[in-house]
Amino acid sequence: MDAMEELEELRLKGKIGKPNDGFFDLLNKEEELHDDLKNYVSAGKVFMQLHHPLMIDIPYDKQKNALINASYQQKLHDLKMWERQGAWSRYIGVYERPYRLEEFIKIDNRLIDGEYWDIAGWLWEDTENQWQYLSEWQDVLSSKRNQKECFMNQDEQKFLKALPDEVEIYRGCFEGINDEGLSWTLDKSIAEMFSQHRHFKREDDWESIILSQTVSKEDIFAVKLGRKESEVILKM
Repeated sequence: MDAMEELEELRLKGKIGKPNDGFFDLLNKEEELHDDLKNYVSAGKVFMQLHHPLMIDIPYDKQKNALINASYQQKLHDLKMWERQGAWSRYIGVYERPYRLEEFIKIDNRLIDGEYWDIAGWLWEDTENQWQYLSEWQDVLSSKRNQKECFMNQDEQKFLKALPDEVEIYRGCFEGINDEGLSWTLDKSIAEMFSQHRHFKREDDWESIILSQTVSKEDIFAVKLGRKESEVILKM
């Protein structure tokens, strides 16, 4: 069970992330938005949005303020609890997905080596837009820390070990946008999907391309199999 699955199980059991008041009581309660959150409300392309490291709400509606405030206060409580226990994967998991890498970097000096790589591994799989944080990920993956194998689970370590000495890898991307990314795949059809899917092609004028190269197994930093994408990450 990874960190996010553990957090979800705890939430379902009501042990964390559960405000004392009921959902509908909070939804019907008029309340000012918490001062910490007010400056994070802005107009999006279609809806108003709240985009804070601990709370993302799109579309944002002030009618939900009491519910948002209660959730925010609970998250602050959870952060203190996980920090006190040194449960750093759970601590980072309290943050909203776009902010988790930033928080990981902030606390990396509090992590032992294996823990650092283990958390980095699930953070990598937790996002689909590593290319937008390319320099941050380059710094994370180029760390001189020991136990780099902990970035992968045991099945992934075995898979990497079983690869031939040279492999053909592919990257589906958009020319001039994310062609310098770190993530490749052993499966050309996966690369084709990434280059064509509307979720990834955010603008109509982005030109889809498929990159390929033959690399030595020694040049592979890790493989990730959790999303069934036969993903390959090259060494820095």
